[in-house]
Amino acid sequence: MTPSWFALVVLTAGVFATAPGAIVLQLFFCLFGATAAFELTALGGAPVLPAVAFLPFLLRRAWTERLRPDVLRMAPAGVWLLLTVGWAVVSALVVPRLLSGTVAVKTYDRTGRDDAITVLLRPVSGNITQSAYAILDLLVFFSMRVLLAKPGLDWRVCYQSRVGPLRWIEPSTDEEIKRAGREGVPLVVAPISFVSEHSETLVELDLDYRDLAEASGVPAYHRVATVGVEPAFIGALASLVRRALSGASA
Repeated sequence: MTPSWFALVVLTAGVFATAPGAIVLQLFFCLFGATAAFELTALGGAPVLPAVAFLPFLLRRAWTERLRPDVLRMAPAGVWLLLTVGWAVVSALVVPRLLSGTVAVKTYDRTGRDDAITVLLRPVSGNITQSAYAILDLLVFFSMRVLLAKPGLDWRVCYQSRVGPLRWIEPSTDEEIKRAGREGVPLVVAPISFVSEHSETLVELDLDYRDLAEASGVPAYHRVATVGVEPAFIGALASLVRRALSGASA
């Protein structure tokens, strides 16, 4: 293994990074793409990217500082990512070996003479490296989830306004209210999709869901008001308009 000067930067940052700093540094090192922090001479000079070299430090911070049972519940996005990575690894490592030499696939021509060529499917070294990167990406996702979790705060984005028996976007607000009742925890509902009060906030959130919360045994139910004509919000909108107009006239 041959280190580059960038390896010293990554290792120094990893040793001294705090938990919030580790998140920022992981994102920062991703910006350097294929820059090599280390070169694996035994594998023909294969590069170890800065983001990959920093990942053990991110995992250590997640494991030692923020790992708690309440942040280990699998979010829906995590489930789909896990299934995607699992299928990618199986497709890259198992399928080429099972079907080696019996299936023809289309690939691009590295010589540049043709746009695409037909070759027999065989295992290649890229199957291993790309599988490793997919697994590392999964570890980054779960490390970020652990580090970004607020101690004692259980939050979830959920969806309201389901009409009729048809399946709606999940998780649904009413099911989350029932879950809070089963777990005996209070609720603070923030309608982040609405900027003004209307029937879905004043009736559905304030009346219907409050009744459901009381019937489900939720200890306390609080609904955050929409931004409405809050001066800071209106000022932000005005700033965006002025910026757009100045860009159009330039």
